[in-house]
Amino acid sequence: MLLAPLAPLVRRGLLALAVLEEEAPPEALDKGETAGREGEVLRARAEQRAGEQGGQGARSRGQEVHRLGAEGAEGRGAGLGGDGGGSGCPTGELCEGGLCAGGICCKAHLACGESCCEEGTLCSFGTCVAPGKACFDSSDCGESEYCERGGSEPSGSGGAAGQCSGGSGAEGVCLPLPPICADGESGVGPAGQITCLQKCEVKPSFVDFTPELKYAWGGQVVPPTATDVMMTPIVVQLDDDDCDGKVTERDIPEIVFTTFASGAYTQAGTLHAISIVNGQIVEKWSVPGAFHAGKHIAGGDLDGLPGSEIVGCTTAGTVQAYRSDGTLLWTSTLVGCGQPALADMDGDGKPEVVVEGGILHGATGATKAIFSPAMVGTFAVS
Repeated sequence: MLLAPLAPLVRRGLLALAVLEEEAPPEALDKGETAGREGEVLRARAEQRAGEQGGQGARSRGQEVHRLGAEGAEGRGAGLGGDGGGSGCPTGELCEGGLCAGGICCKAHLACGESCCEEGTLCSFGTCVAPGKACFDSSDCGESEYCERGGSEPSGSGGAAGQCSGGSGAEGVCLPLPPICADGESGVGPAGQITCLQKCEVKPSFVDFTPELKYAWGGQVVPPTATDVMMTPIVVQLDDDDCDGKVTERDIPEIVFTTFASGAYTQAGTLHAISIVNGQIVEKWSVPGAFHAGKHIAGGDLDGLPGSEIVGCTTAGTVQAYRSDGTLLWTSTLVGCGQPALADMDGDGKPEVVVEGGILHGATGATKAIFSPAMVGTFAVS
């Protein structure tokens, strides 16, 4: 069995190697030595991949290969060559205790093309880098970093009540964003390591399409027709479905809207939050008498806590905000509401609620400014 490096395949910076089956020639080494060499190769490559990836998940995936390599090594005779340093150590070749890198014998998990990284650093795309902070996804990292999870992905499912279940809290580490290859650059170093990523851009051609109904909610066509909708529904992530402690694009979004019955779209309606969980429509919660059934709503993070809030207009003209679980957050004293909008008006990183009558503090609903006269009709915040 021979280990042959292929042109590396890139998936988040991981190297792909192929193991080729081949009949041993008559003059092959005895089985013990052959098994030992195979085991040493597998062990060293597993350590190198674990070091390059930097994620704990990558190390755990290499443990089985490492174990098999160690078992094979027990049967070999003389150890593999290597003088521990100096010339005669071709980059990428096995040596005593590791891999050759830059003419010296380097520990396998520190070998990085022509460089031997220092302890505490990682090999990332052919460069030794200091790992950043622990992360769950790239939103935890800086603008010039990404979260390397070593192939580990979060898992979990959203329950009917919005609680996360079965999630994984596996952590990764923040690393510098990989360089993009220049035109004509292969992206593969002399030792087979990936040094940059090829630019990937696909511009699909436009084709006509016919939408098909996949899910439907409501549909009451006999009195009191309590599922009628006048306003425009919104789609927003309300809760943490994957159990990572945050509400992000990884979570299952909710559809939020207000219904009315018996044609009373000028009265208070019922606020609904539904979602698609495991292929089924699930009603997360509903609040009767919440908002004016004919006016619009808005959604976003108002208080800086995990989850988004829903803002709408009451029949009295005031503004109300509901938490992600459907409980009331606040009611304003300001009147004049028909089309609420959320925006950071003063650049402090905290959103305000803008309505026809003025501007409200997003987290508390306190009045920050009054428009005199109040706005009339459609408005835009930019």
